[in-house]
Amino acid sequence: MLKKLVKIKKNIAIKRHFKQEKFERELKILTELNERGNEHIVGLLKANVLREIYMPHSGTDLYYVLQEYGLPMNCFILRNIFCQILEGLLFMKEECGYSHFDIKMENILLKQDGTIVLCDFGASKTQEEVIAMLNGKIIKGSRLVEGTFSYSAPEILLDIGLLDGEKVDVWALGLLLYQCAFYKTMIDIQPVKGKSVYALFK
Repeated sequence: MLKKLVKIKKNIAIKRHFKQEKFERELKILTELNERGNEHIVGLLKANVLREIYMPHSGTDLYYVLQEYGLPMNCFILRNIFCQILEGLLFMKEECGYSHFDIKMENILLKQDGTIVLCDFGASKTQEEVIAMLNGKIIKGSRLVEGTFSYSAPEILLDIGLLDGEKVDVWALGLLLYQCAFYKTMIDIQPVKGKSVYALFK
């Protein structure tokens, strides 16, 4: 079953969750981020009893941009984009204590004025929450291992156990940078979980 459904209506992005606890979790995080305010975090307009979160439509995502133009990005564009992504991640960490845990092309939005906006905070966690879950605590609406497999850090794929949210985000950001620079993924995911990562570190 799909975890969520996103649709665009009159410059508004509407994200609908199928599970109440996931809806409440992301709404809580998005509310915290918006209360402090940052141009690199997607806005929050409202939410309703249908488990829908209304956000300003912040433009297209990086995946669409690369698919549309079919060219690797030059270093000047890349530097601008990734400096903005880092500003957003730094704001999340320093102001609210969260790491994103699901950095990928589809979660990086590009506005018409060139501003980069981060979205989809359903997998976001604080380091305190990570440690608590490693010790067996259940955090409602959150799981220890979430995000997108092809952007996952080695410690997640190899089930090492010790997770650092900042390092997980940096790993995903490095894969994203490679993908934008060379128009291909760095890790060729194999049917056996973690196999390509083992090969990478041999």
